[in-house]
Amino acid sequence: MRVSGPATNKMGMNFNYVFTGTAGGPANRVVAWEQYYKQGGCAATFAAESVRAIFQPSGVYGLTKWTNEAVSGAYSVTALFGAHNLGVHGVCAYLINYTTGQTYAAAGAFWTNVN
Repeated sequence: MRVSGPATNKMGMNFNYVFTGTAGGPANRVVAWEQYYKQGGCAATFAAESVRAIFQPSGVYGLTKWTNEAVSGAYSVTALFGAHNLGVHGVCAYLINYTTGQTYAAAGAFWTNVN
């Protein structure tokens, strides 16, 4: 899995991050969260990031589920964002099996919104 997008965004502007790769066998879904607060980066697995989203107070990571899309074969999933808050933000993406939650690939990227 690869994540691509801009490293810096001007406030008020829209921008995209794109997740690309190849899904085979039981890997069939891309799930991604926006991380409003960079706290040590992305978790290594979908399960670990899910725990952050469910059990951590919202102010710790500020996670918002952004993408949850079925994929197969070569895929390209686009996540649309807007630069509305200053500072460092990120996206943590996982290629998983929808039924088991097993992670087959993971990638993340962080950007800075500036004036």
